[in-house]
Amino acid sequence: MAGCGGGGGGEATALSEQRIELAVPDAKAVPGWETLSARASGSMKEETLRGSLCPKKGQEACKGARFMGIARFKGAEQTQVGFWAIAYQDEKSAESAYGLHWDWCRKGLAEPESVDLGGLGKQRDAGLVKDLASLFAVRAQEAQDCETPTAKLGA
Repeated sequence: MAGCGGGGGGEATALSEQRIELAVPDAKAVPGWETLSARASGSMKEETLRGSLCPKKGQEACKGARFMGIARFKGAEQTQVGFWAIAYQDEKSAESAYGLHWDWCRKGLAEPESVDLGGLGKQRDAGLVKDLASLFAVRAQEAQDCETPTAKLGA
C-alpha cells in the first residue's frame, strides 16, 4: 500500500505504521463478530512478524516491507477471518511481493468442499467473503486518502 502525503509527480509514499493499522478492521467494523486477536501493527523488521507473514523459502516477498497490520475475528458457526496488510517502502517493492504472497497464501488454503445449501426455498447468505473483502478494500482506500477509516460491515 502507498499513500498519505505522496511525493510530487503522482508518486505515492508508503503508509506509516499508524495508517496501516487503521486500514485493518477493528471490532467496530465487524459488528457481531468475536475478536480473536485485536487490531495491531508492528515493524516488519521484527523477526516474529517476518516469519509469520513471509513465505519461509521466499523471504524476498518481504523485501522493502516496512510495517504490517493484522486482526482476526470469529463469526457464526466457527467461521474465522483474518485481515493483514503490509506497507512497503515503494510501489515497486509492493508489486514484486504481491504474486509471491498470493502463491504462498493459496498453498495454505483448504481444499474446496461441498456445502449443504438446504432445501429449495431456504435462505442463504453467500455474500460473506465479498462483503469482508469490500470492507477491507474501502478501509485501505480511506487510509490511503489520509482519511480516518470508518467503513464497517452492514453500512
